[in-house]
Amino acid sequence: MLRKHDADFASDVQREGREQMKQPTVWVFVSMVLFPAPLMAQVNPVNDFSGGLSVFTIGGDAAGPRHTAIGWQASASQKIKSAVEATKKDTPISIVGDFGGQFWTSDDGSHQHAYEYMGGVRARAGSLKQRTSVFAHALFGGTTRGDDLASATGFMMGYGGGLDMVSHPSGPAYDLGLRIQFDWLPSRVNGAWTEKQFRIGVGVVFMVRYWD
Repeated sequence: MLRKHDADFASDVQREGREQMKQPTVWVFVSMVLFPAPLMAQVNPVNDFSGGLSVFTIGGDAAGPRHTAIGWQASASQKIKSAVEATKKDTPISIVGDFGGQFWTSDDGSHQHAYEYMGGVRARAGSLKQRTSVFAHALFGGTTRGDDLASATGFMMGYGGGLDMVSHPSGPAYDLGLRIQFDWLPSRVNGAWTEKQFRIGVGVVFMVRYWD
């Protein structure tokens, strides 16, 4: 009887030990899935936000007559950190999302709209700790345009860049500045390419630069 009791006691201890080991194992697995270490080590927090006025020249090819539309545009970028263990320095490359919307009235009096939503990569020349820096980017995504009754969606590319000017280059980590951006935006909607499309944006940029 004593041997059976000892055996049951030892079995219970082993079972409790296995249950206790399962809980931290589960939490470690969840942490690895939600917060992968390589990704956290390579990507910095958001580097800048921008938004402002947008002027877009649309059409002029087979898609129809040229129009000048006015609206808004905005973007957000996230700088990529070097994956090389020996350096772990920031690169001049960022991941960027770019969005815009413009509006105009056509010759027949109907209200027209155009929206752009693209993503891509951006390269910056100059440090964000300097008063002025320039950037260039390549964007790919879509566009939607139409009137109050119907709209069409197609493919769009964006090639361009801009200039950022901040007010306190040696000041705090966060800063406000002026952004001027220019883009060439060829698109394909309803099977027709429209290439003579250009967008100019002027607005404010909110810099986060202590990762630079």
